[in-house]
Amino acid sequence: GGTYYNVVAVHPGRDRPDDIYLVGAHYDSANTPGADDNGSGVAGMLEMARVISTRQLEATVIFIAFDREEQGLIGSRAYAAAHADDDILGMVSLDMLGYNPVGTHYNRAYIYGDNAFSAWKSKLAGAVATYSGGVTAQIAGALDQSDHAPFEDYGKPAALLIEHAVWNNPYYHKATDSVDTPGYIDYVYATALTRSVAGLLLEEGRM
Repeated sequence: GGTYYNVVAVHPGRDRPDDIYLVGAHYDSANTPGADDNGSGVAGMLEMARVISTRQLEATVIFIAFDREEQGLIGSRAYAAAHADDDILGMVSLDMLGYNPVGTHYNRAYIYGDNAFSAWKSKLAGAVATYSGGVTAQIAGALDQSDHAPFEDYGKPAALLIEHAVWNNPYYHKATDSVDTPGYIDYVYATALTRSVAGLLLEEGRM
């Protein structure tokens, strides 16, 4: 019975305002400090918004901090339903960008999304290759556990960008998901992933 809020910032396009690119990151956590899940995604999105706000693009870019992702993508489902008729040409969910342990998963990332939107995933992977400065993106299959999924349900090209070690993160949904955990958050890695999505938006939005 409560009311919850997404936080939305719109950077209007100059020439194609109805063509929309969207970046989202959930700002709730699973009753933990949420440094990686998902402070890392929110921080990346905010920095991206700061940089892109200084540039005039042809298309519109919308930045959304979603609430209640942890309880079933409630915030993103509400937004996707309310904007089902919008011309969303591409959406990226930033979720867990900060854990990059040396070893098998080092300097790699996953891109998840429905195979129907493989072209959008390939563009995102290309941006990671071009702008990250050394991160390799592995394109994977569908995954309905982040805020890209509701947009896919409405036929919008969407993808999740997430750390490669997500399935082995020992601090996931624990009190140790904190910036105080020694050696945990790799800020250079998170910055590289953020830079990749910013590059994609500037390419697609056409400065």
